[in-house]
Amino acid sequence: MLNTSAQSNEMFIDLRNCSFVSRYIQGPGALKYVANMLQSIQIEKVLVIAGRKAMDVLEDYGFFKFIESTGGSYTRIFFGDGFCGAECCDEEIERLTKLVSYENYDVVVGAGGGKAVDTAKAVAHILKLPLVVIPTIASTTAPCTSLSAIYTCDHVFKEYRYWGRNPYAVIVDTRIIMNAPAKWLACGIGDTICRYTEVLELAKAEDMNSFLNQLSKGKPLISTLAANVMVKTVLKYGEKAVKSVERKEYSDELEIVVEAITLLSQIAYECGGFSGLVPHAIYNGFTHLRKLDRYRGREFPCHGEIVFYGLLVDMVLKDYPEKEMVSMMRFGQSVKLATSLSELGFNDINEEELTFIAEEASKELKNVNPVEIVKAIKEVEKLHIKAMKKIHIP
Repeated sequence: MLNTSAQSNEMFIDLRNCSFVSRYIQGPGALKYVANMLQSIQIEKVLVIAGRKAMDVLEDYGFFKFIESTGGSYTRIFFGDGFCGAECCDEEIERLTKLVSYENYDVVVGAGGGKAVDTAKAVAHILKLPLVVIPTIASTTAPCTSLSAIYTCDHVFKEYRYWGRNPYAVIVDTRIIMNAPAKWLACGIGDTICRYTEVLELAKAEDMNSFLNQLSKGKPLISTLAANVMVKTVLKYGEKAVKSVERKEYSDELEIVVEAITLLSQIAYECGGFSGLVPHAIYNGFTHLRKLDRYRGREFPCHGEIVFYGLLVDMVLKDYPEKEMVSMMRFGQSVKLATSLSELGFNDINEEELTFIAEEASKELKNVNPVEIVKAIKEVEKLHIKAMKKIHIP
């Protein structure tokens, strides 16, 4: 008798699967195309979720006038006004959903940075509505993805939550990105360049991507191509892009770096699978410091800053040549990313706290233990000194 179950399992092992946003529009003035897009899919009632600063940006760039020009209506609700503040957590998701659950909207628009966008994804999923994302800063790789990073009300990482579909559309107006603080672009570069240690391993990695079960090991070619182009783009043009934002001057370098952060990252990350996730595990480990009394209420670096530091730790763990690691540090310094604990604001961190971070990070990793992570962090600190002193590494 044929074993149909075994045949079925075998059939899915090399199945390639990928998912994308339906519409991606980027460039200076891209926001003005929102009205035409919404009209083309017969959108009339729009729910807009954004923090107060991001809502002001939408107002300043004429977003609400664009909606009105189509005869549509909108409701604004403010992310971050609840007890937990500007956090993508279950409490804030529930608060926002309750505010609008009795209304009949056609679409959710989420605007702002990563946490606001991730929260809007959750609300759109609960309301069973399509989502349009408008990043007002290019600080994370969140806009095009089908997941949200969920935290506790105390800002400690909790889990990744997958929604089963990507946003319907992502609209990136690079005028808005250009006029935001340059720090946020640097954070986006840090969140993107962490793929550096995974590009060569991506095609042969045997873990699943974001869309298939544990049986699938297929990797779409586009995911590897996207990861390579993304990393090379950020390394080559990242510094010029940051400088153009500092000067508030538009540049081609800014345009392609923003595309790498926003669009290519999703293709590489969700369609390609993972080979370690060390940089993000290190970041998640750092968030657990907020459980400790002396870190409660303390300002933390942005997500991308700590993820970039996690990349440096990952390079040590994977035995990259010292010259290459120092070169990556100098790239980080060129775009004003921290390359040491002190620069991250943790100059007073102690051995016990490093172990605590490492223990939390190692829970997400395979074949990496806390002792190895602490040792790698200490090695990064030593390499930082060489990078700062511009010591020649043969």
